[in-house]
Amino acid sequence: DVSDTSGGHVVFASTLAGTNGRSLVICWGQVTSTSSSTAITYPVAYLHKPTVIACGADGGHSPAAETCTLDNITTTGCSVTSYQNNSGNSIGQINWISIGTANTAI
Repeated sequence: DVSDTSGGHVVFASTLAGTNGRSLVICWGQVTSTSSSTAITYPVAYLHKPTVIACGADGGHSPAAETCTLDNITTTGCSVTSYQNNSGNSIGQINWISIGTANTAI
């Protein structure tokens, strides 16, 4: 199962993710971070919190975010905040990716 948009997910067969009938899931997307924490909702819920989740500031937009932080990580989403010049929160485009497992019932 593959989703191919500006955000989406791919689900690999359970044989690639190990035992117990779980599938490897990779989700990705882009959000515009506001001047405070911005919610990210994964397109597919994970069985447990994602094993890996990362964000990157997209400096190609104006105003440009330079760094970002993630918090409140759950099985269905997390929060992201972007920063500019270490001077505090800023508005900017944030790209994110998460990797984990889900039930094969997806």
